[in-house]
Amino acid sequence: MLLFASFALLIACLGLFGLASYMVGQRTREMSIRKVLGADTTRIYVLLVKDFLLLFAIEFILAVPVV
Repeated sequence: MLLFASFALLIACLGLFGLASYMVGQRTREMSIRKVLGADTTRIYVLLVKDFLLLFAIEFILAVPVV
């Protein structure tokens, strides 16, 4: 059971990594324009992380009652 749980966790992490890579690829142009206009790295980082935190919060709220 531990093996299957670890395998499921690995697959979930790969899915999150794929989603993150896709979103960064889609927003590369926006990030470069913001950087040229003077945005610092922290601002761009917050812009990307905000979307993931929202998705993670929704998933957590849906998963807690099931568990």
